[in-house]
Amino acid sequence: MSTATLFPFPNDRHVHDLELQRRALGGQSPELLVVCCTDPEPSAGSVPAWERQLGPTLFVRSPGASVQDAEVREALRHAVQELGVKEILVVLHSRSSHLLPERSPEEVARERGLPFMERVYAGQARSRDQLAAAKERVRETVRSLHADPALTPAHASGAVHLVESGVLLAYDPQRGDFEALL
Repeated sequence: MSTATLFPFPNDRHVHDLELQRRALGGQSPELLVVCCTDPEPSAGSVPAWERQLGPTLFVRSPGASVQDAEVREALRHAVQELGVKEILVVLHSRSSHLLPERSPEEVARERGLPFMERVYAGQARSRDQLAAAKERVRETVRSLHADPALTPAHASGAVHLVESGVLLAYDPQRGDFEALL
């Protein structure tokens, strides 16, 4: 189940708060819908540089930026078919807690008992695994969005936001790889 705010819609449909977001744009038509992770929640003054450069944009927050939830899919269809969104951007961040299994208390305790440099290496290995999982999730999600006939009027793309550096890695489906943008 998605943790995003749902907006009641006619015929017992519930759409993420896209209608409220659209109204907040003050009459501007949304150009883009960003599907992003629920963690970390943005705080005032901490909006990433790439996000500040966007035009009129709607956001759907979903754990791990997953689009498999029926409510998320309905929100995407609503944005494309009824609000005229032409671009869907899936953005995961490199430290998403929704991509790897949670470590057991025993693993955490064992890691705390390691010498300092071994703890650093273990943290780097986990970060590397999280980044690899984020890239794979973006690839899968973009493929899934392209395969959905209800979303064909829109173009789907994806990226991974490297939280540590602020760099945005854009997914290039032609090469199947990522390239740094910012």
